Amino acid sequence: MEEESFKLIGIVTVLEDYRLAYLLNKGLGYSLEKLEDDLDFTNLKFNASFSLFGGYNEYSDQEIHLINNKDRVEIEQDHKNLTTLFGAIEELNYLFPEKKQIDYFLKITGELTDQELQQITGSIKKLPQVQTAHEVALTELKTIEFLIF
Repeated sequence: MEEESFKLIGIVTVLEDYRLAYLLNKGLGYSLEKLEDDLDFTNLKFNASFSLFGGYNEYSDQEIHLINNKDRVEIEQDHKNLTTLFGAIEELNYLFPEKKQIDYFLKITGELTDQELQQITGSIKKLPQVQTAHEVALTELKTIEFLIF
């Protein structure tokens, strides 16, 4: 990657993806919509698909994406083995395993000053049921190419 072409905010919350997208739309004036295709890695080294919302902010000329960092996959059990108390076994996959504490990433593509990024991060922190939000340096992610789409 020649130059940093987008900024990334990590969000920690218990909210479902659609609910967080709604609150970002309402609180920050975004127009995030569920995209038809998720980030699908079922044919790669891990079997996971991460929900993806996208939108465009005409006022700031920025493309916005909300990306889930976690995917729960139900694992089929061999009926010969013991089953768990609750039946199905789930496996948790991460888009970025080095950032397991982050539930979602907000990717902002376009011109964005540090002050604007701080204002956006502060607004996200004020949303109900959001524990925290902070900028994530792209250099901290081992597989940054997952965010090139």
